[in-house]
Amino acid sequence: MNKVFQFSRFVKLVNWQLATDRPYNRKNLLVWIGSLCFISIFLFVIKQPDDARLGALAFFSAIVTCVVVGGSYMFLSFRDRKDGIRELLLVPASNVEKFLSRYLVSFIVTLLSLTVAVIAADGLQYALNVVAGHDDVSSVIANIISLCGRTMQNAGPLLCHLLLLAIWVHTFFLFGANLFRSVKYSWVFTTLIIVAIIALLVCVWSFGSSDAYENGYSFGQMVHNFLLNNAAVMYVVLPLLSVVNVVLSYLLFCRRQLIGRFTNI
Repeated sequence: MNKVFQFSRFVKLVNWQLATDRPYNRKNLLVWIGSLCFISIFLFVIKQPDDARLGALAFFSAIVTCVVVGGSYMFLSFRDRKDGIRELLLVPASNVEKFLSRYLVSFIVTLLSLTVAVIAADGLQYALNVVAGHDDVSSVIANIISLCGRTMQNAGPLLCHLLLLAIWVHTFFLFGANLFRSVKYSWVFTTLIIVAIIALLVCVWSFGSSDAYENGYSFGQMVHNFLLNNAAVMYVVLPLLSVVNVVLSYLLFCRRQLIGRFTNI
């Protein structure tokens, strides 16, 4: 087993994984294009006054979801290849090279596929509206950029906290992908754990806050207040936990040679 990281070998490993994952990546790209084009056609058909804003929100939500849940994509291309993980583990390279290459290939390629899908779907909705003779034709990508700009101006601190939370959730999905042996459903188990953790933290915080009861806040309002009023958790605890998630993910990845029924522990 090679234990020293070598960049040249790492590049070869990335190229090998790109070649072996090509059928999955091609299918994934078509799924993204089909899904976003369907959204574009649906918004074109209903044609509401605020469909430009709805389209921007729909596309932006897809991008954010892809990024946040991206950690769970690590072994997703192996779901149709029973020996995929075994082949990766038998490659004569260090575990660091295997871990980094697997993560980068799975996540970056998915982001690129989503980017192509967004451009294609945006072009489709723009063309449909031009052909139909609509006056208020706009680019969804331009609306997304405008939406992000307004959000940064109006909710800077909250946006920063949400970014740190998104990074932690991303790394936790990465941890879940390496913890659970199920390639297809590891993201489901991880999602349930994340929802339970966030709900527990918010509920514990709300019990110690009299405002939550006096003002009758909804759960969404309690999450908003929790993000704004817990700077120590946002700026110190979450980054540390994100690093811990990555380290534990790597350690669990190194244990995938061991046989287990449900987890790699």
